[in-house]
Amino acid sequence: MARRLEYHGVVHVMIDATGRVEDVSVIKPSHPAYDAAVVRAARQWAFTPASRGGRPVASETAIEV
Repeated sequence: MARRLEYHGVVHVMIDATGRVEDVSVIKPSHPAYDAAVVRAARQWAFTPASRGGRPVASETAIEV
């Protein structure tokens, strides 16, 4: 299994009102080494923040990787 070239999983990302990632958790694991690498990378991602009433707000999303 570890020799597969493709891994698929899902991470849950909490995003603050500035678009920065506040927290990442794996909700569908794929491979331990890959999951750890995805979490490290996701902590560096930046998003356009969600908005409510024209103002940026914190949000969360699940992302398939």
